[in-house]
Amino acid sequence: MVRLLRVAKFFSILEDLLAQFDSESVGLMVKLFAWMCLVVAVNHFLACMWWMIGSWESPGTPRWPQEYLSDMEKDDPLYIYLTCLHWSLCQFTPASMDVHPRNLQERLFTIVILMLGLVVFSSFISSTTATM
Repeated sequence: MVRLLRVAKFFSILEDLLAQFDSESVGLMVKLFAWMCLVVAVNHFLACMWWMIGSWESPGTPRWPQEYLSDMEKDDPLYIYLTCLHWSLCQFTPASMDVHPRNLQERLFTIVILMLGLVVFSSFISSTTATM
């Protein structure tokens, strides 16, 4: 909850910064930067949730880490994080990836994130077009 307040404070600081400049191009750059920061923050959170769901122990149920990560890759936290972040970013953009849900929980989470991604990506495109 505290981190969400920090995000809100970040946007208020950006608004104050934007008010100091009269240039349209600087305003556009600041707004694009703010949107990119928001997208990165949301995707970091979703990547962590994707790993958490894939790490749940449920005997006899296939999980995406078992299917898509080799034994060597499972020992590399950076590779795991980047795989999760890549998956998350692909849900928000028209991109594809080799990692797919392997059970009901993963599939349900993916559907919810796809719907969220549709709204966020559309809002990003709309906001960018409106400021130009």
